[in-house]
Amino acid sequence: MMPEQTIRIPAALAGLALLAGWYAAEKAAVRLLPAAERRWLGWRWLAYPLALLGAALALVGGLAFGLWSPDDAGLAAPVWANLVPWLPGFVGGMALWIGLLWGGLWQRLAPSAGPREGVAPPIARALRDEALLMALRGALVPLAGPYWGAWLASALRLVVGRCYPAARRPLTDVERATWWLQRALDLASTVVVIMTGSVWVSAVTRLLLLGVAAVACAWAWRRSASRASTTQA
Repeated sequence: MMPEQTIRIPAALAGLALLAGWYAAEKAAVRLLPAAERRWLGWRWLAYPLALLGAALALVGGLAFGLWSPDDAGLAAPVWANLVPWLPGFVGGMALWIGLLWGGLWQRLAPSAGPREGVAPPIARALRDEALLMALRGALVPLAGPYWGAWLASALRLVVGRCYPAARRPLTDVERATWWLQRALDLASTVVVIMTGSVWVSAVTRLLLLGVAAVACAWAWRRSASRASTTQA
């Protein structure tokens, strides 16, 4: 009983500390980022890489101090032969779902969209979300087991994310659609990490699906622009 308690209690405390630090960082960003962007537009592109760095430092710190184990966080090496029967079909189905749903959504939102954010911010945002889910799994798996711990981490990311400052501020329709895309990628990542025990596979899956979403977004933007130019002509 004692060894189990000594694993669970530090993991739970580390998870609470992570949530508190996440809240403080978001609150500071919501307050300071708009003024910083007015002085220098580059802060809009630096915000997500800095958030990725913070999530990675929290994850590495938790691992270094033994607050959670690498296996609980999902750092196990995958057995590639076991992935062939199901992973391509799963990724293909998720890609089709994301492409159809968000492609149509972005086509409707394109006229009201602002400037495109480029390539680096979405990738940094996706890797930040993956690192954050890893840390939450590391805190929750000792409490709930590999299956429910992974799902609880994803659910906590959803619920807490809706209550924290970045989501409570007024969002544009495009920002809201992007936020829900991130949660769809969390869902895919959680399924993959449960099936494989490896965050490396889930991270690659997330980036592949993000690429599909980017292609769908570019197609929607171009289609909307083409319709607008045809209407004006």
